[in-house]
Amino acid sequence: MDAVKPPESLKLTGNVDSSWRTFKQQFILYMQAVSLDGESDSQKIALLLTVAGPQATEVYNTFTFVDAEDRGKYDEVMKKFDEHCSPKKNETYGEVCVSIPYSVTWGKF
Repeated sequence: MDAVKPPESLKLTGNVDSSWRTFKQQFILYMQAVSLDGESDSQKIALLLTVAGPQATEVYNTFTFVDAEDRGKYDEVMKKFDEHCSPKKNETYGEVCVSIPYSVTWGKF
């Protein structure tokens, strides 16, 4: 069997949400394939940032954590990437749509 190649670096342009979901799945599968999923959090984070590439490292450096120790927790770092890469929800728009009464009459045209 040939050596398992790591996934391509994370693309942070275009459809970032789709790129992240694909990269994340491939990265998790890669770690399982090379038996690294049981390693320490610091090793997983180092591998994640190395494989994801320099743009992902720059994004990681902008993350703020409530607890400074969370910067070294793999699951917390993955959550931060999930939050960063997922599209933002427009909650205000949803609330406005729900609060408009159905019986509003707009007048005759």
